[in-house]
Amino acid sequence: MLFGVRSGFKTPSNLVTDQPLPGALRGLVGATVTDGGSLPPGIGCELVADLPALVGQASTWVEALAPEPDTAILARYADGPFAGAAALTARAVSRGRALYLGWYPTEAQASAILGHLADGAGVLRLADGLPAGVVAARRGPYTLLLNFTDEPQTVRVAGEDVEVRSRDVRVL
Repeated sequence: MLFGVRSGFKTPSNLVTDQPLPGALRGLVGATVTDGGSLPPGIGCELVADLPALVGQASTWVEALAPEPDTAILARYADGPFAGAAALTARAVSRGRALYLGWYPTEAQASAILGHLADGAGVLRLADGLPAGVVAARRGPYTLLLNFTDEPQTVRVAGEDVEVRSRDVRVL
């Protein structure tokens, strides 16, 4: 489960909670939002993380997280108003994990987080770095590549480059 900024802000009856954020989800995610706020355009906080694709800046909205002792810190703010505070946490729950993301991620950061979760769950990756407009799917022993663009696209599958013609399907 992945929760993001402002999670738990409202109750099921749409009232603003009087509990520290993430409200009723605090026990699940194992972290409390200690501070947060919006950042002006062009201003961000550098991130430090074990996942290389998470490096970069957190921007738009940031929250400082105080994790419980049984909650891991996957990323921290390196500078800015919350320097040193946790920015992404993970806690083991039941048969999985609950993550709390304290900023609005870029597309690359979101992809890195989802890839990290998929790897941890043993999800098979069909292709690396799909171009925009290309979809990969698995049907039985076959990998299907669908190119919805007007240009031929090259996709890396199992370490090999595969070209898919414009508006075409490639079955591997």
